[in-house]
Amino acid sequence: MNFPENANKTACRAVLVTGLGPLCAAATGAGALLAALEQGRSGITTTPAGRTALLSGFSAEQHTGSDKPYLDRCSALALASAKLALADAGLAAKFPESTRAGLAFGSAYGAWQTMELFFRDVAQKGANLARPFLFPHAYLSAPASLIAMEHGLHGYHGVPASGWNASAHALAQGLDQVRSGRCELFLAGGADAGGGMLFEALAAAGHFEAGSGEKSSAPGEGAGMLVLEEAGHAAQRGARVYARLAGAGFASGEGSEALRRALEHAAADAGITLAAVDGYVAASAGGGLEAQENEALAALRQDASWNPRITRVKTLWGETFGAGAALAASAAALLVSGRLLAESVTAVPASSSPPRVWLVGSLDPGGAAVGLLFTNIIP
Repeated sequence: MNFPENANKTACRAVLVTGLGPLCAAATGAGALLAALEQGRSGITTTPAGRTALLSGFSAEQHTGSDKPYLDRCSALALASAKLALADAGLAAKFPESTRAGLAFGSAYGAWQTMELFFRDVAQKGANLARPFLFPHAYLSAPASLIAMEHGLHGYHGVPASGWNASAHALAQGLDQVRSGRCELFLAGGADAGGGMLFEALAAAGHFEAGSGEKSSAPGEGAGMLVLEEAGHAAQRGARVYARLAGAGFASGEGSEALRRALEHAAADAGITLAAVDGYVAASAGGGLEAQENEALAALRQDASWNPRITRVKTLWGETFGAGAALAASAAALLVSGRLLAESVTAVPASSSPPRVWLVGSLDPGGAAVGLLFTNIIP
């Protein structure tokens, strides 16, 4: 992607994606994600009990820059993803205090493993004997605080608590902060850890189908942090650019209708008609959400004569809840950049040229939805 020769004030307010930090069952880092998408390599494992997509061999020590006496797994995933994204962007691991750098981190379930440990202590030993150091690590904001301290992020901080849409809202917050000029650099995304009682509770609530069939949805875990950067700042330091985050849209209500409106709002926010959008990174991969999403897409095809290429990346790394939209956004950024040909992505029809405008959908079981639009066009 090329910068305009005259990076004027308007161009400087364009919000560019300059770093990716994907972490999921299929890949660690942008290069590995690209390879997984090109090869259709899945990280989902199948057992008689069902399908899951957990990270194998993940070690927080490989990705954290300082000693951590204790880390919840969600916080560890978040820290690792942030470090990967900053390294991919070619940025220093620690920002000076003068840098207008912000952060938005979202999670559906947060530090649930630490919550389990702490409240088990309370139940078994009583409140006075529960390990006190666990309590601050159980907050939903703990991963964001650890990232901010690790990397010196002194600007805006946001922690959207919006279920499976959490990282989509984090990216939208980053878009707003950079586009408005309040920040010049921004880390945005989310993380969720999987397994254990969380998977049991979600299965009991009917979110995942029993059995090991390939069409059943797979609960997983992962993290996705993206570096968003003001175009003028990125041009000044000669940053490599994946894509421009150009629009975000939100809606709530009945799932399919909410998603339809969120995608329309995202395109409108970007000043792009739906007919100009070449592709769509889906919010689902099996289960009830896929039926709602298909209904929304069918309505848009009828109302807006929209016929996008569709890819369901969650068939490679499962449902990662609050991290899902950020991982999907990472795939969209690779598609927009031209590094990943559309025909290389699973379930995408062959195409002679990579599309340059992609929408990302995010849908929570409660009915709320978010749309994000990525393009290679810098005004």
